[in-house]
Amino acid sequence: MIPCAFCKILSGDFDALIIRRGGLTTAFMDRNPVAPGHVLVVPNKHFECMDDAEGSYLEELASTSREIGLLQKEKLGATGYNVLVANGRSAQQSVFHLHFHVIPRFDDDSIDLWFDRKRLDYPFHDVEAAFRKLLY
Repeated sequence: MIPCAFCKILSGDFDALIIRRGGLTTAFMDRNPVAPGHVLVVPNKHFECMDDAEGSYLEELASTSREIGLLQKEKLGATGYNVLVANGRSAQQSVFHLHFHVIPRFDDDSIDLWFDRKRLDYPFHDVEAAFRKLLY
């Protein structure tokens, strides 16, 4: 298997601007940022997506993402931040190494990451059917 780009960053084979390296996760600057200060948080072990990841890695991904978001607010003056993950090809995952995007947000930054609610105007019976399938 050819190592993915994030594995190469973690091994030192690719350069990256690393913000934090922890026991289970590493945070580095996104090479194609949505906003200045856009950071990626990745597990230090290769997991293709959240489905494959061990709980301890998911916990550290979440806590590291929060730490980065707070740092973006403190150091960059962000007024908020988004934490996004694309899980699978249909969710537009482009690098198949689990990663969280931590995107600093600023008042009136004009970045629109939210879907159009009008597209989600499903009949209630569709929503109710999905609800029943998801119950366990």
